[in-house]
Amino acid sequence: MKKLLMLGGSQTQVVAIKAAKEMGHYVIVTDYLEDNPGHNFAHESFYVSTTDKEAVLTLAKSLGIDGIVCYESEAAAPTAAYVAEKLGLPSNPYKSVEILTNKDLFKSFLKENNFNVPRAKGYHSLDEAIADFDNYKMPV
Repeated sequence: MKKLLMLGGSQTQVVAIKAAKEMGHYVIVTDYLEDNPGHNFAHESFYVSTTDKEAVLTLAKSLGIDGIVCYESEAAAPTAAYVAEKLGLPSNPYKSVEILTNKDLFKSFLKENNFNVPRAKGYHSLDEAIADFDNYKMPV
């Protein structure tokens, strides 16, 4: 029986958990929310955040998984790709998933590849945004 690590156990993810079990996989769910229903449908579950790449990688290594799935969670997609890449499992390339799930990286990618992109910029703090205020034509 193949071990499948499913990232997330919310109500919308239960359908994938059940389907994986019906396909004959040993299903392990990780989700930091203890009351998410997916924990109840898996063979095993762990309370680990699906966005903590290193914690999920450590868990995956300890479990000896055969595959990792991120269903219905854009936030966990980079983790699934990262872990799969580190363990040599089938997946989309981590760098590609990271670009597609991070708006700032995606807009930069589009601009660098000559796509039409609205002028936009991401900031890590209010002070950083205020300092850049005069570089925009009002109204924004």
